[in-house]
Amino acid sequence: MYKVKNVSNTYQNYKYTVIRKVINDDTNEIEYWYYGGYNNIVLAQEVVKELNNGILVSPELIEVDFYDNW
Repeated sequence: MYKVKNVSNTYQNYKYTVIRKVINDDTNEIEYWYYGGYNNIVLAQEVVKELNNGILVSPELIEVDFYDNW
């Protein structure tokens, strides 16, 4: 399970979710931030490669910390 921040309200509409693994400078703790949802695994894998800190997960593995405000 990944506790993910800033999750889109529609994240469960996609087969694959890309999240970013980030070290919080203030607390020195690992955080996970939502990046995007994809139905194409090849595209999702390309995004992970480009990000350098991306992780490809199934939406079922996400525990929402908070949703985005858009």
